[in-house]
Amino acid sequence: MPRLRIINGRTNTRQVTAQFRDGSASLPLAVVPNSFTLRGDNAEVERTPRSGRKPLTRVAGQQARQIGFSTRLGYTDWHRSVDLQLNRLRRAPARGVAVRFTNMPSVFAGWWLVESFNVDVEQLTPDNRMSRVTLHWQLVELVDAEVKLSRTPPPRRKPPARQPVGSTYTVKSGDSLSLIALRKLGNAMRWPEIFNLNRSQIKNPNLIYPGQKFRLPPR
Repeated sequence: MPRLRIINGRTNTRQVTAQFRDGSASLPLAVVPNSFTLRGDNAEVERTPRSGRKPLTRVAGQQARQIGFSTRLGYTDWHRSVDLQLNRLRRAPARGVAVRFTNMPSVFAGWWLVESFNVDVEQLTPDNRMSRVTLHWQLVELVDAEVKLSRTPPPRRKPPARQPVGSTYTVKSGDSLSLIALRKLGNAMRWPEIFNLNRSQIKNPNLIYPGQKFRLPPR
């Protein structure tokens, strides 16, 4: 029975598998890639240009890691086509599904998004289907922040404190609002408070009459 394999330079003694996050494809790989490129383990530097001087630089955050590598896919019998397996591999990246690799070097740990997935055809079957291809992977580290909703109810707002009810005062002959404020509130400058509480009775703050009964604010 022909065996599907990833062809590369070094045999891997452990089973390596490419697994897609939605479960749509899981392909066993026969070997670990001979070489790969790794980028993004450094901080992201932001530059602000300045006329006639060196730009200002600062660390803006951490870059997402990126990995690029190539593998070859084919049957030992070149009459067999890899179209079906290749289509399974191509379908998930086209939908933005993340992939991870088991038993690979530690730099491959975690989930990755397939930024580009290109295929070079090396050999065709007698009926012009793909028999052996080289797969070129460009991956970028998946960094997804989950929004967690707190189950703790928001604190209840306290109702506004009620102003304590003040006393009342009956106007006597010779009284004025400032004199009442001085006697009852301890400050003659608080007469506008009395005026505002009793606007229904006081049309002119300079004219008040004996017998009028005014509400007073708290002292």
